[in-house]
Amino acid sequence: MSDIVQSGSVRAYDLHERVAAYDADMEIMHPLRSKMADVLLEVLPWAKTKALRGVDLGCGTGLLTARFLDAFRHASIVAVDGAAAMIDLCRSRLRPAAGRVAFLLADFRAIPADCVAPAPSMSCSPHMRCIT
Repeated sequence: MSDIVQSGSVRAYDLHERVAAYDADMEIMHPLRSKMADVLLEVLPWAKTKALRGVDLGCGTGLLTARFLDAFRHASIVAVDGAAAMIDLCRSRLRPAAGRVAFLLADFRAIPADCVAPAPSMSCSPHMRCIT
């Protein structure tokens, strides 16, 4: 893991007990997170039966990843996060869909791209521009 990933917010969320507390308090800290997932899933232009291949950059605890897999029953996804503790909780949450999820512990900021679709984790990355 590079030095850039192990700094700041990633290091703060690479502790299992902190990740568990973060997940338990998520509705308090981010009260619109479920609504944001609803809106995202609603505007995706694909039929729910399509066998999509997705990537969740900064998957965190896996809420959006799980919602995506529930909405698109034939889809698969790569869940990417820089914090091993987040990946562990995400993997646990997504156990029922294990055959459709690959996990990648990585610094998504190293992806050679000029823009990406926004996710909450993008707000802490000065290395990528987000499209809205």
